[in-house]
Amino acid sequence: MRTRDHIVSCALLALSLSACSGAHSLEWKPDQKRHAYAVSLSQTAPEPVYNRLRWVHAPDVMPARDLADSGAGVIFPVVHLDLKAVSLDEAAKALASTSHYSSFCASSIAGRKLTISKLGTIDELAVAIGKSADIRVQVDHEGRAVRFLPKPAPEPAFYGTAPGASAAAPASQGLALVEKEVTPHEHQSTH
Repeated sequence: MRTRDHIVSCALLALSLSACSGAHSLEWKPDQKRHAYAVSLSQTAPEPVYNRLRWVHAPDVMPARDLADSGAGVIFPVVHLDLKAVSLDEAAKALASTSHYSSFCASSIAGRKLTISKLGTIDELAVAIGKSADIRVQVDHEGRAVRFLPKPAPEPAFYGTAPGASAAAPASQGLALVEKEVTPHEHQSTH
């Protein structure tokens, strides 16, 4: 009987324990949120990051400076250019190098020889080389370039006109003669 009483008492104990646990589960409990924090990898704050989205003012075009208003002109150095029997291509490079300019020499005149010994600025030396070699020398200060070019061909002169006179007067007289010959019913061009 002892075992039987022992089993019954264990069963009653189990029932009483299960009845007590059910009463506690029905009570209201507030929602508990669990917070997880990351482990710090450094002891200092992170470095500021470049942000591509920034508020900036659009750039404005700066007004051009007018050097004439300032009263100061451009001063070019005076150099001595001494060239003996050099080609015009080498002379162009030598003249351009006096002011750190770039040089260009037309291929039709590049092989000509030049001898000059002159003292002056880059503009004065360009005029002297142009006269002695019978070429056209351009000095472009804005583009920082020196150009050696052949002289342009002379303008053609027609018979009965002066070399510098315009040939437009005889042509306009010929046009007037043609206009008189056109009858009224024919098409007349104004070109």
